[in-house]
Amino acid sequence: MKRFLPLILLLLATIPASAQKLESLAATGYYETGSMDFGPYYQTFGYNDIEGLRLGFGLRTGKLISRTVRVATYGAYGFKDHRWKGGLTTEFMFGNEPWRKLTLSVRHDLAQLGTAAQLRDNAFFASVLARSKGRRLTMVDEFKISYDHEIKEGFFHSVSAEHSRIYGNEYVPMTRPDGTPVNHFDVDQIQYQARLSWEEAVSRGVFDLYVFPTRFPILTLQVGAGRSDGSHFFLRPEVSVDWRIAAGAAGTGRLHTSSGWIFGRVPYPILKLHEANNTFLYDRTSFACMAYYEYASDRWTDIFYEHDFGGIIFRHIPLFRKCREMVTVKAAWGGISPSNQGETALLSLPEWTAPLNKPYVEAAVGIDGLLRIFRIDVSRRLTLATGTSRDWAVTFGARALF
Repeated sequence: MKRFLPLILLLLATIPASAQKLESLAATGYYETGSMDFGPYYQTFGYNDIEGLRLGFGLRTGKLISRTVRVATYGAYGFKDHRWKGGLTTEFMFGNEPWRKLTLSVRHDLAQLGTAAQLRDNAFFASVLARSKGRRLTMVDEFKISYDHEIKEGFFHSVSAEHSRIYGNEYVPMTRPDGTPVNHFDVDQIQYQARLSWEEAVSRGVFDLYVFPTRFPILTLQVGAGRSDGSHFFLRPEVSVDWRIAAGAAGTGRLHTSSGWIFGRVPYPILKLHEANNTFLYDRTSFACMAYYEYASDRWTDIFYEHDFGGIIFRHIPLFRKCREMVTVKAAWGGISPSNQGETALLSLPEWTAPLNKPYVEAAVGIDGLLRIFRIDVSRRLTLATGTSRDWAVTFGARALF
């Protein structure tokens, strides 16, 4: 990694000094000029065992070119596998208030399945801030069309259709129960999502919409249906609740919980691969002490609870008066039905993947507000311990990143 340090420093040196530009860069991943935006920054550099050194470049049209159509593209090259990757996305805005947008996208790239959206395609953080070698990456070809519609303030829904081809490799093999290797499999699916909130503040950009926490629970329902491996149909409903809970002088709690079920037979990459985080980057909805592909389920419940004590102790300590005490508990429980494991499975589970038949729990304590913007957490696995250093994790974050 030392030989790449000059390149990293060069990339960082190009980041604008303006606080507003930094905030925009962190939130969107793009350096915005108005007519053409450059990025996303997390695709410019990466390193993993499959690609070796990965360099990329991307751009998208800005609002000065069009306020109704935005086109974004990127390309990346791996110097070890000698392969190009990339993607193209086109967005059509039909209305800002109420919000209505159609998005078409195509992508051919490596992805880290079984992790939160923030880390799934993030080549930069997955390599520079990785706690493990980047081996369990999977090549994915994806074609997707989605439509987002705001029925009224606080009620959004969307519908999408997607075709994916997922490839196996030496690090993430795909084999039938009888030992027959599988090069790839296809998945076709449609998904409907409805999101309901009350008294939620919304910031409406030209192409992007941002929502801010409300004191009421936010309910989200997702229902997916599709076909895998040619002729096997499945149904995947999931419901989640997000709630910012005021606790008076004791601070503020933040709860996220979700439950789902997969009806039907699916290849193991389509199972619920419980979200792991093997980087040093803080992520609220993934497990810092869990390895990628460690646990899978076709019925599950996740609970993430974070409590911000608001500086109830630190406000009395010099040099820490702007800091806040953070305590987090994360848990998951699930399991895999007989049709998706053993001799009846479409694909055998990797040897390092197990059904989550017992509760998994980890907890963390942290400090937020170091130098006003930084955060550090120390996490500990409380159940299903491995007896190794993986039972502990240290993660860092900046306010703009989470």
